[in-house]
Amino acid sequence: MLMRVVNVVVAVCLSVVGVASGQTWNGSAGTDWFTAANWTPATVPGLGATVTINSGTVNVPCDVSGGARTLNGGTIQGTGSLTVTGTLNWPSGTMQGGGQLVIPSGATANLTGGVDKNVYRAVVNNGTWNWTGIGDMRFSNTVFTNNAVFNADPGTGTQRCYGDNSSTGSINAFNNTATGVFNKAGSGATRFTVNNSVVPFNNAGSVTLTTGTVEIFTGGTDTAGYTVPTGTTLTFSGGRTFSGAAAISGVGTVNMNSGTYVFDTALAVTNPVNVTGTLVL
Repeated sequence: MLMRVVNVVVAVCLSVVGVASGQTWNGSAGTDWFTAANWTPATVPGLGATVTINSGTVNVPCDVSGGARTLNGGTIQGTGSLTVTGTLNWPSGTMQGGGQLVIPSGATANLTGGVDKNVYRAVVNNGTWNWTGIGDMRFSNTVFTNNAVFNADPGTGTQRCYGDNSSTGSINAFNNTATGVFNKAGSGATRFTVNNSVVPFNNAGSVTLTTGTVEIFTGGTDTAGYTVPTGTTLTFSGGRTFSGAAAISGVGTVNMNSGTYVFDTALAVTNPVNVTGTLVL
């Protein structure tokens, strides 16, 4: 009787209690987050550990939660969600895969500098997200859910959010929810635009311009308001739908360029508005 022996390899996520210290990724034993030899010192990071990744590929097969994280380069990937309970410093690098990046209440994410960040996984911000400098946010199958505070400050330059070239056919979105607060500072421009795919900007919370310009070239829907004070500019292009409590207040400049603008309710506007698109009232 001939018997066939089949070896089945099953990936198992083990509950690892690591150390709460400073850990730097070296990747000497592969790509698995949970392999101690991949870290210096050679222990898996614990909940309170300060983690630094400078290069290489880090695979997160299971959910990981912990304190301070710094991504100076390289790639974090995998189906596990990454929850940062302290501060995420992200000057460069890629986050991708089926898991989420979660910034809980009380935590902070800092995207800084002039290097683009590949945000190739879903993001849930329940804390504070600071996007400063002119490094772009590039989405690929990315839904960004802002439930708390999102601060955008390009300084004197232009920072952009768009669907990356590798995301053909992908579904991207930036959703500022009913509890979301989107703040714009800096004299430059924060632009949601088109590269290979769009990132619709959907606003159900509040958007406040302190200085500079916000440009939304990717469509979307509005059920809540924008505050556009003196010296600031809000520019739409590609069309939008305004409904519910959508309103635009202040005395700054509002541009509604090419596209169709649908008003399902009376839109309260106190600003000067320049219209080159089509209005549907």
